[in-house]
Amino acid sequence: ARQGGDIVGARKTLMQAPKEPLRNWAQAQLFLGILHSEGGDARTALKSLARAKKLSPQDPSVYREMAQCYYNLGEPASAVHVWEDGVINMPASHEGFFNVGLLQRELGGAAAERCYKTAIRLLPNNARYRYSYGNLLYDRERLPAAERAYAAALRLIPTHEDALNNLGNALRQS
Repeated sequence: ARQGGDIVGARKTLMQAPKEPLRNWAQAQLFLGILHSEGGDARTALKSLARAKKLSPQDPSVYREMAQCYYNLGEPASAVHVWEDGVINMPASHEGFFNVGLLQRELGGAAAERCYKTAIRLLPNNARYRYSYGNLLYDRERLPAAERAYAAALRLIPTHEDALNNLGNALRQS
């Protein structure tokens, strides 16, 4: 039903599934939350996602979907709290630290830099993390450090157009 674009039908079908025979009820709750979110009902999605989180507290997909719901509701601070909770439950989650960094940067939070650095430490060969860290440094007018971050992203993906462009801007301004 979902593949055919019938979000409501997919939601109804999943909600009618008996709880006991499902091998992974946490995954069912996650999927139900995704369906509610895709159907435009973020508040109900959050209820299903909270059940999924309780059943599977180390599943990064749950935190990603919950944070996206809060973000879609115009509550980015709540999205930050979701990811912060996620990194407590998953201290090796580079994705969690990166997403906290993104949201903290958007909100002007001081923890953004620490979160980006942790994500990079956990997954050093990720150009997106290094590029985003460069953007944070650029915004804070720390141009030499931004140049190094963009150059590191370009060593990983030499054709990264945004990193090339931003490196040029940083070099021009320094």
